[in-house]
Amino acid sequence: MIVHVSLIRFLLIASAFALVLCCYSGIRGQVRESDPQKIIKKAVKIYASYSSYQDAGVVATIYKEPTGRRIENQPFKLYFSREPSRFRAEWLDYDLQEQKQNVLWCDGQATYFYSEPDRYVKKESLDLGIAATTGVSSGATATIPHLLMPETGTSSLLALRDLKLLGEETVEKELCYRIKASNSDGDITEVWISKLDFSVRKVTTYAFFKDFSTIAEEIHRDIKINQPIPSEHFEFRPPISLSEGVHTTTMPTLGKSSPFKFGFVLYGIVAVTCVLITSVIVLLLIKRLIITDGPRNSPREW
Repeated sequence: MIVHVSLIRFLLIASAFALVLCCYSGIRGQVRESDPQKIIKKAVKIYASYSSYQDAGVVATIYKEPTGRRIENQPFKLYFSREPSRFRAEWLDYDLQEQKQNVLWCDGQATYFYSEPDRYVKKESLDLGIAATTGVSSGATATIPHLLMPETGTSSLLALRDLKLLGEETVEKELCYRIKASNSDGDITEVWISKLDFSVRKVTTYAFFKDFSTIAEEIHRDIKINQPIPSEHFEFRPPISLSEGVHTTTMPTLGKSSPFKFGFVLYGIVAVTCVLITSVIVLLLIKRLIITDGPRNSPREW
């Protein structure tokens, strides 16, 4: 009987210890998932491992101005394949209620950009193409592509600071972590990351300027991960040839990471022009003085 009592005590103690250990492990797991920095880093790591990715979404920007409030919507689609390396981003602009298609794509060897009706150019590289279209696409060509292809640029998520987990919130039926932070410009940014697969579902940025403010909401829907993508999605054919497209002047490259290279070249051109003009003016003044003060009785010598 004493043996049985001792055995029962041992089993009870062992069960209690196991229960405490399980509870502790669960608490530790919750702490890890409650750390916004770890959530961001996990999302960044997962995106870099995808073999393919596609989604569709919209960037809705609200402008609050002294004259009133207006909203601009930019629908977009993204397609990405790692092997073979291909990429395509397209979005729509609305100019006077007219749709204008814009496409940035890479066929694995060259990168091109097309904007209706007649702008068609070849880019030096995909990372420069993404950098050139980040603003005009309201960030649609950069937020996810930089996560998928870290070699094209640093993800805006990694540049966030002062991160704070606000809790959990559902975005279009997807339960997400809601994280609040400040971006590299000091603007308030909120990110919604899926608890299920750590995909970025929504990014909202609040920007304040002297005479107006904006709220830009980037929403990603219809996300498909590591699924086959038909080749035709990467084979865009503009209605005009490359030679017919409107091209901008290609400036000398001063370095891939220099955002002011155009400004430096322009400044140099202006400086040289000013020196030349000044030199001509000085020479004319000298000549004028010589003519005025020289011998007046022998004008034929000139």
